[in-house]
Amino acid sequence: MKDPKEDSLARELSCAVSELKNLLAFPDSYNSLKLRSVFENIIAKTKLIIWDMDETFWSGVLKEGTLKYSDKNHRLLVKLAEHGIVHSVCSNNNEVDVAAVLKQHDVEQYFVFSKISWGSKGPMVKAIIESFQLRPQSVLFLDDNSRIRKEVEFFNPGVSTLDPLDFFKIDENILVPKDKSLKKIAEYKLLERKFKAQLESNSSNEQFLR
Repeated sequence: MKDPKEDSLARELSCAVSELKNLLAFPDSYNSLKLRSVFENIIAKTKLIIWDMDETFWSGVLKEGTLKYSDKNHRLLVKLAEHGIVHSVCSNNNEVDVAAVLKQHDVEQYFVFSKISWGSKGPMVKAIIESFQLRPQSVLFLDDNSRIRKEVEFFNPGVSTLDPLDFFKIDENILVPKDKSLKKIAEYKLLERKFKAQLESNSSNEQFLR
């Protein structure tokens, strides 16, 4: 049975994201206090942020050799994590290449159940959400490509999506540390390891039975 309170919170996330989009479409219609209030609403209702990498978490395109790592986004990621929000990657790239960049900048530990391949992002995001065992309505997806955002919304009804440039207008001061030990991420990392071990075990059993 669905929790009515959870349904209400989910609707509020969608409404808050819509309000942000409407505000930013008419810059003269809001002030910094109003923008801050809307972002506080979004952050309060978000359990998981799924990040694109190219032109989102960093500038440039990895495979084209134009990557410019963003220290500002690095800092934002850490603050979001310490606030209690968990994170994942959904990127059209070679997995080993993305992993190398994240490891180089010491942020790989912040991402869980990531999907990095050349597949369609709609199903990839769906698989990530299912791995976290969360409802789409509590998930925020960031990608610079509007077509991909629409695809993700189509495959995952209820997911909220944003252009990263809009999300980066957030006032970092609203991100009060609530989980500096990253306990929530650690719990999902443990679940991720269990899933991987189960997959490896199933694969070994299949090979044995052939």
